Amino acid sequence: MVMYTPYMRLIDELFTHTKIIIDKFHLVQHIPRALNKTQIRLMKKFKKHSRKSKHYRQLFLKYPMLLNTTTYQSTYCFKHLIRQIDILNFLLELSLEFQIPFQTFKTYQAYIENTLITPYTDGPIEGINHKIKVIKRIPFDYRSFYHWVTCHAKHVSSTSKVIKSCIFMIQNLTKPKTKILTE
Repeated sequence: MVMYTPYMRLIDELFTHTKIIIDKFHLVQHIPRALNKTQIRLMKKFKKHSRKSKHYRQLFLKYPMLLNTTTYQSTYCFKHLIRQIDILNFLLELSLEFQIPFQTFKTYQAYIENTLITPYTDGPIEGINHKIKVIKRIPFDYRSFYHWVTCHAKHVSSTSKVIKSCIFMIQNLTKPKTKILTE
């Protein structure tokens, strides 16, 4: 399921004994995007610290146990020796806006835990949908989409039966129609 609160509420109301699973693809995609949007907003707000924010944004995505908490290092943006954990704390204290993405994930924490426990994913379906969209979007220099489909249908691998069936369906829909002569 997509991380959209009204859908989740509706599912909770209609199906009381279900566990909601967030789509892993969207979850992995949403985390860096939320942090990047917040970071860009703060760079515009705090021009003085924009370089620090940009240079050290990967620390937000780093596993907490892998952050350097003991060794002081000279860094690019700070004039003094500093640890990675101190850089992260500096950026978090810069504005409360950096904590908004983390609060969002705290509200979805139960759903995220369900996602990590279960083996279900809709990755193959997302991949098939993407391939179909690419096929529909790029007919190259063919004037007729029907001719493009007939030329390229044989190149689709036999393992992707869904894509092949979609191509043949499109092929039948786009076939030039002939008039039936009635007497």
